[in-house]
Parts: sequence; C-alpha cells; structure tokens
Amino acid sequence: MPLPVKKVLSGLRKIDAQETQGRRHKKYIVWVDDKKAGVVSISHGRGDTVSDNILKWIAKELKITQTQFRGIVRCDLYRQDYEALWRSSPYRRRT
Repeated sequence: MPLPVKKVLSGLRKIDAQETQGRRHKKYIVWVDDKKAGVVSISHGRGDTVSDNILKWIAKELKITQTQFRGIVRCDLYRQDYEALWRSSPYRRRT
C-alpha cells in the first residue's frame, strides 16, 4: 500500500536522517556509530505518494525490511530501534 510522501519524509526525520539538497533529488543520510547506515534519494517531482516498490528500495538502502520501515513511519519504532535493527541486519557490510 503506497504511503504519502510527507509520511515517508517524516519517518526519515524520526531516525535523524540528515537532508542534503541535490539538483533532482533530496538525499537523506543516516549515521549510526559514526558509519553511514544508509542514503536515500527522493525525487522533488515524484508525486504525492511513494509506491510499494520505492518503499522496498528505501528500506533496503537503510538495511532494514519494508515492514520495519513502515513501523518507523507509523511511530511503532524509533531511532534506538532502528539502530538495533541496523546493527543486527544481515544486509549490511561488516567492516
């Protein structure tokens, strides 16, 4: 089920994503333990909703599942929850 862009952006802010402005996209960078946990780009002219495929891509970039990202948007999960999920994620590269 698609989500409104405003809710997706609100979810990114809830996990302290830092916004940077690009020509075509706004970029949101999330840092955990002084490491770049994820970078998400959202188009300026994308429309009013974000499709399931884009939500899946956003979650993948953040190294969590789509269900977990939806939990952040719904306020079921918060920054500390995201950090714990990120640290235990099998999707992130260990360095």
